[in-house]
Amino acid sequence: MTRTIPVALLLAVLIAGCEERRTAPVEGKEIELSEANFDDIVLGSDVPVLVDFWAPSCGHCLAIAPVVAELSVEYDGRLVVGKVNTDHNNPIARQYGVGPIPHFAVFAKGRVVHSMIGANEAGLRRMVADAVSSSATAGQ
Repeated sequence: MTRTIPVALLLAVLIAGCEERRTAPVEGKEIELSEANFDDIVLGSDVPVLVDFWAPSCGHCLAIAPVVAELSVEYDGRLVVGKVNTDHNNPIARQYGVGPIPHFAVFAKGRVVHSMIGANEAGLRRMVADAVSSSATAGQ
């Protein structure tokens, strides 16, 4: 005798299985940067600083944001991660030649040492790893 499974039950099991595989977003340690705190946090840091120039209306910025949050946790203590909302802090963006966003810049000892434009996860991870590695080597 063949048993049939109601379609609704089968769908419920499949959906539940998919939901279990989803991971919760990482609670990042990013710092909101503005004209009031940019110099102290970014230019005065003893460790490299990744600055994410972004805007709430930028789909690519929002898509890469979870990766930025992950990096802030993964490199905690070895990298500061800050976010500049270009809608509210346009003078900072202009000062550093930011055009298209997302735009990422790594600062070390008060100057830009790496930068990239676009939501390229592999490129962003590589840029951060290189900056942190260079900083660690320079500190030895």
